[in-house]
Amino acid sequence: MKDSTQDAMPLHQFEDAIRDMLDLVSRYFGKKTCFVAHTDEHAFRVLETLKVGMAGIENGAVLPIHESRCEMIHSGGREPVVNEDTASHLNAQKTEVTENARIGSCLGVPVLLRDGTMYGTLCVLDSQPGQFFEDDRAYLQKFANYLSYVIELGRMSVRDALTGLYNRGFMNGVFADLARESCCLA
Repeated sequence: MKDSTQDAMPLHQFEDAIRDMLDLVSRYFGKKTCFVAHTDEHAFRVLETLKVGMAGIENGAVLPIHESRCEMIHSGGREPVVNEDTASHLNAQKTEVTENARIGSCLGVPVLLRDGTMYGTLCVLDSQPGQFFEDDRAYLQKFANYLSYVIELGRMSVRDALTGLYNRGFMNGVFADLARESCCLA
C-alpha cells in the first residue's frame, strides 16, 4: 500500500515552482523584473522576485497596501493594471519603495483562487517606460492562473479537505525541511 503522506508538496518545491514560473514570465517579457506578492486589505508582501537590473523590490518585503502599486489591483475591482510610463501616471503612488525601485513601467494582474478569493498579484516591472500589448496582459493572466493552481495544490497537499487542519503530509514536509537545514548547519 502506498503511503499518501509522501504526496505533500514540500515548501522548497512550492518555492521552486514559483521561481521557475517567474523565470518563464521574465523570459516572455524580454528579461524584465517580475514578482509575486500576497495582498490583503492591510499589507503587501513580496513572496518571490526575479530582479533584472532593478533594485528596491526584495523577497519578504512588507509594506502597507496603500503604499504599493498593487493596491490598484487589490482595491480597484481586481482588474489588471497597465502603466506604460509611471512618471506621467496621475494615480501612481510615490513612495520610498517605488521611488527606490525606479519603476518606469509596470503590468500587474490579480492571482485569484478557485473560490474567487484574491491571493495577491503577479507583476512585471521595467526601469524604463515601455509598451505592453493586449497579448501581454492575457499571457500574464494565464501565468497568474497557473500560479493559483500551484497555490491550490500546495494547500491541498498539506491540509485535510474536511477539517482544514494541517495533515501528516505537512508535518512530514516540515520535518524534512528541518532535517535538510540541520544537515547544512552541521
